[in-house]
Amino acid sequence: VAAEDAEPRGVAALARVKELPFPRLQKVTKRPAARRQAKTPSTSSPATSLIAETMKLVLVMGKGGVGKTSVETAAALAAAPARQKTKTQPPQTLLLSADPAHSLRDVLGDDDVGALGVDVKEVDAGAGFADLRARYRDRVNALFDRLQGASRFDAVYDRAVVEDLFDLATSGLDQLLALLTVIDALFDQQTHDLVVVDCAPTGHALRLLQMPALALDWFHAFLALLLKYKDVVGLSDVARELLTTARQLKALIALLHDADRCGVV
Repeated sequence: VAAEDAEPRGVAALARVKELPFPRLQKVTKRPAARRQAKTPSTSSPATSLIAETMKLVLVMGKGGVGKTSVETAAALAAAPARQKTKTQPPQTLLLSADPAHSLRDVLGDDDVGALGVDVKEVDAGAGFADLRARYRDRVNALFDRLQGASRFDAVYDRAVVEDLFDLATSGLDQLLALLTVIDALFDQQTHDLVVVDCAPTGHALRLLQMPALALDWFHAFLALLLKYKDVVGLSDVARELLTTARQLKALIALLHDADRCGVV
């Protein structure tokens, strides 16, 4: 996309951007190495065809300051009308910022894009995960308090292991909040048909893509400890919630590996 003298801000400016030539997303097909040939991406298609109708999740990636947010917002605005079955239907396209330095509101200015079929959400991953961790910690502590006196189980040791798991989570699982928002939109509440993610610059975005598998391991470890005591206290609400989230993470991992439903720009 050619550089402009001024940043495109607001729906009118973004409407001009979405008509510019964009590289068409190429579907990756596996072929024998000897026959594999590099394809030159077509640049004849505007942003309206950047996001195919089969797509459920699109991640816009790149280094900082290259125009990710402008491209993402323009493409989402172009794709949104096809997702709206009726005018009274809530917006089916979610613009989600997973970049700590949020700029979606800057790009949109004061324009309300809800009427155009687009919802906008900026995730505060750090604060959100702190709330999530506090909620789990309180409920798990209450569960272990109920286990006091159950001497045939090593509840004191397992309680310490759970505390270690919470401390381990702080090294990167804060980004899990962005993924949980995607899960909520596509799988749980099913409030949206398309999620377009404005990723943090490349290094953090690659870590975000690794996070579903890492988070699934973390949830499985946490769940295994709680299931150990199900005969004493039953299957707790937190264990049921962990089971549900683990299933949704598996669905998200499958989506990330499906070239027809997930793409990276």
